[in-house]
Amino acid sequence: MASCTIVSSEDFASSLVKFRVPFRGDKKNEDCLSRIILVIDRSGSMAGGPWKQVQAAVQAIDEMNQKLSRDPNLEPIVITYNNTVSITDLASIAKTQADGSTDFVKVFQQVQKTVKEIGVDKRIVIMFMTDGCDSCNSPNAIIDAQTKLQMFFKKSNLNCVVHVIGYSKDHDLNMMNTLKSLGTTEGVYRYAEGSKGLDEKFRELFEFADLTVEFSITLPNVKQPIKITGEMVDSDHIESECWLSLSENIKQPIEIAIGNNTYSVVPMLTEPDTMFILKSLSKRTSDVKTQKQLDQIQSELQQVKMFGSGVGGTKADRQLAMELRGELQTRLDALHSIMADIARGTLNQTAALAKMNDLRYAD
Repeated sequence: MASCTIVSSEDFASSLVKFRVPFRGDKKNEDCLSRIILVIDRSGSMAGGPWKQVQAAVQAIDEMNQKLSRDPNLEPIVITYNNTVSITDLASIAKTQADGSTDFVKVFQQVQKTVKEIGVDKRIVIMFMTDGCDSCNSPNAIIDAQTKLQMFFKKSNLNCVVHVIGYSKDHDLNMMNTLKSLGTTEGVYRYAEGSKGLDEKFRELFEFADLTVEFSITLPNVKQPIKITGEMVDSDHIESECWLSLSENIKQPIEIAIGNNTYSVVPMLTEPDTMFILKSLSKRTSDVKTQKQLDQIQSELQQVKMFGSGVGGTKADRQLAMELRGELQTRLDALHSIMADIARGTLNQTAALAKMNDLRYAD
């Protein structure tokens, strides 16, 4: 049975909406599962520590993949590139060397070819991992190749998302933002400064992509469906938590469509509690751009009551709230540090924006 819970407050423009939907990741629902394409930069600037971390991350992904004993059709596809492009597999990365220059035009062309071979009726998740700029083509040639790939995704009516891991403090931030916007749904951009955390972010992003399932909802009196990304939480269900702007309290059924299945669910309305306040502060933290905004959120967090009936009725509820508060404070501390570095002039704009962007997905 599908369920939906809505938490609203007059103090917040958006409502927190939670879905739990029956779903089995079997042959019947294969088209709902993500086909993952790993696109890995193996140019010379990745040699040494960065490439070793990539190899370690890919090895961990390969081991995880083998334990799942997944259908061969759902095996991740691996594209590596420098000034040439190669189709390989997870196990072969351990024997691959990082050298040469970087050619994005060639890799964009290969991505399009690979997606065509998979089939446009599948959900496609592309993960780019790159540390630098194109060193083989003119800016106009790169823009032309980007546009052609994006138009291919759009005209094919693909369900496609592109995630990006950017490496090094001097990487091309505009390229990272362009890459994550190539798909039909905007992707996630993670940042690894130096080689620190590169392998961990790679594994995290792969696990996130591997567990996500997209479904759609239709609100009462609204014709256009809304796409929602859920996560497989067990062998029989996916769950999703998202913020939606709702014009009024919904008392009529919400229609949920996933694969060939549809569900009609009357949402349960609940009062805001400590978890709602913490999650709303976390949402606002993702959009922080000034020290004043940061200080305001810090002040509000310090006023959140962590004990009493508003936190939740069980010990597990209280523990979860404490963990969420701790994670949020860690993000705020990191933002305070970034703001201080900016004020001192010890952090360049690219690195600052990249670090702040990465914190959006740190929770």
